[in-house]
Amino acid sequence: MYKNSTKSEIKYISSEIYYLIRYIAIITMFIDHFGRVLYDTNIIKYSTFMIFISVGRLAFPLFCYLLVESFYFTQNKIKHLKRIGFLFVISELPHDIIMTSTPLSLTTKALTHQNTCSTLFLGFLMLCINLFLDKNIKGKSACITKLCFKSSLIFFFSIVSIYLKLDYSYYGVILIFLLNIAKLNKHSILIRIFAFALFGVLTFTPVYVLTLIYILSFLCIFEIFSFMHISKTQKLKSLYARSLKLITGNISKKICSYFYPLHFYLLVIIKIILN
Repeated sequence: MYKNSTKSEIKYISSEIYYLIRYIAIITMFIDHFGRVLYDTNIIKYSTFMIFISVGRLAFPLFCYLLVESFYFTQNKIKHLKRIGFLFVISELPHDIIMTSTPLSLTTKALTHQNTCSTLFLGFLMLCINLFLDKNIKGKSACITKLCFKSSLIFFFSIVSIYLKLDYSYYGVILIFLLNIAKLNKHSILIRIFAFALFGVLTFTPVYVLTLIYILSFLCIFEIFSFMHISKTQKLKSLYARSLKLITGNISKKICSYFYPLHFYLLVIIKIILN
């Protein structure tokens, strides 16, 4: 799963794994939002709606994980930040329509809840500042100075997320920061488990009990993929490569990139028809 690297180099997941995780996040997100449309239009009952929500809660932690991976993979971070901002802007109107029970009416409730791209935008900006601190703070007291600055950084962005009423609020910011620590640490799997568990505690609702189970299962699968990738057994590697190609090879990456706003516009149309 990881490219060969020295101890000082950053490890990257393969593009196949990246897109596989991305498709899982996209599918679960769509299930979540589609369930909301069905519930708002009285097609399904609340108990069924909770099943949709339970599956959909897996999406955000996966998107945060992919955000951290893309941060270190992309060379032009400003361009990537602008892309996330653009997705946020074009998604906000259909997002507000889907998140309100009354179709095509922007209520006060809708205007006080921003879409997920706003949180990812803030998280990516936080990672940019964090990288700047790592590169520019040096000297004997660097560790203490960095700790102070980074603690202030998390606190500041958490306050901003609460004030602007971003999706998943401050616990989304904390999750992204912890996943970034995991990315740069040799004990990455343990830190990820801690990050996801803390996220589940901070956002505790009954559906997040299931979400934590999903995430832990995902981490186990992730490690199995890693083992298969580094395995010297040629048959295992061949099976692994064919499976990933089957899953990711025939899906347009462009559609994947703009699926977030596209699925909201599609759901708006479905909501209008059902009403």
